[in-house]
Amino acid sequence: MALKVFFRTLILLIFFSQCIAVKAQFRTQFAPLQSNNYFGSHFDDDFLFFGNRDEQYSGGFAFEYLTSIKKTHERRHLFNPFSNSQRFLTISMGGELYTPYNVSDSLIILNDRPYSSYLYSTMGYTAYSSNGDQKLNFDFYFGIMGSELPGKIQELVHTVGDSPPTYGWENRLMSEEVFIPNIRIHYQRNMLTLGEIKPSMFNWFQLTSSFIINTGYFANNIGTGFKANLSTALPNSPAKHTLNLHPFDAHYAKQLERKTIWNVYFSGQIELVGRNTSLQSLPWVNSPYVISRDLVNRHVWTLECGINMTHKRLYMTYYVRARSKEFIKYAKTWHSWASIAIGRSF
Repeated sequence: MALKVFFRTLILLIFFSQCIAVKAQFRTQFAPLQSNNYFGSHFDDDFLFFGNRDEQYSGGFAFEYLTSIKKTHERRHLFNPFSNSQRFLTISMGGELYTPYNVSDSLIILNDRPYSSYLYSTMGYTAYSSNGDQKLNFDFYFGIMGSELPGKIQELVHTVGDSPPTYGWENRLMSEEVFIPNIRIHYQRNMLTLGEIKPSMFNWFQLTSSFIINTGYFANNIGTGFKANLSTALPNSPAKHTLNLHPFDAHYAKQLERKTIWNVYFSGQIELVGRNTSLQSLPWVNSPYVISRDLVNRHVWTLECGINMTHKRLYMTYYVRARSKEFIKYAKTWHSWASIAIGRSF
């Protein structure tokens, strides 16, 4: 009981701190750290993007910490997938909230996304190939679904301003806390770099491929996609193929001295879905709010565009993400939200 009280209190403090903290998710960025440690936070919400409202993926947050691992083995193995590579231990804590279209309806809402949440902590590692063109993230998720805390926090937040009240969290997907572990593997590789694109402000282009596997009680899916990135300076992670459109000159030399670097990006991904517990619950947990398996879309598209700013060791990001409908009865073709982020290496 004391452990549950401690966990809930800690999560409560994190939720309140998100009123002033913002988002990092450095592990999703390819660039290697320029130091041995990194700390950052992120915050997702519908209100960060024009015209959005609480529904579907209603918001999320996380804090993450990375610290370098000393190279003790040259031989490849699970925790050293690339021989003689840069590796980091990763720890994070966060949560995700999901709500139906009308958060003010206290009645049972059929054929709409049920109220659900996922509070989690993770432990894993990030590894780079020896030349830096490949990156692998491996994370173990230790999560809880069915907690009352996210609903209570959202109810409190919605008492501010003109936000509609939230009455439906009593009808959440799981009425009691259930331990939900998961594993996530994310592999990325830089495929192409184009250099010295003139006269554009963004002189460098880089194309990255990615492959994702989620397995466990929370999500079971595989995904693949790409990321196209335009940068004001030479990317500090190389690619399999590099093409310089113009010779390096004095302008290029100035780029290397820049303390502030901007880049804009666009990414697309398709996921093949085996099971989505935030929609379907678990086979041994009875709930009247589940989306039946024949109404769940088994392929989902995710599009993302954003802008990053790096100033010395400070990282800031804003992006907008859109996801195609996850179940057939959802009225819209796409659902979108935005995120802001900040982090620092040291």
